[in-house]
Amino acid sequence: MMRFTLGIPGFDDAQIPRIIGLAGGSLLIANHVLGSQPTPLAQTLAEVLGLALASLAFAIPNLDAWVNGGKQAASATITGARNVFSLAEDLSEDAKVVRAR
Repeated sequence: MMRFTLGIPGFDDAQIPRIIGLAGGSLLIANHVLGSQPTPLAQTLAEVLGLALASLAFAIPNLDAWVNGGKQAASATITGARNVFSLAEDLSEDAKVVRAR
């Protein structure tokens, strides 16, 4: 889902959305607890929306693994299935190398 890396050794970059969601949700809860009481309706609605978005960001790594796992399992369960890579016979060797990358 996210196509960049932090380059930190030992850190799985797929977990970046989860960390962002956890940090955002924590800040929203801290803002609610430390904010003015009683909480205005507009602030409450904004916090509910923010928590929904933080929850979605927290769940993205699981959703990504579920979707990608389903794609791999679907192709692996077909009996007699095989992968085929074919190029046109009239292509030059250089063109074949470029397309095969």
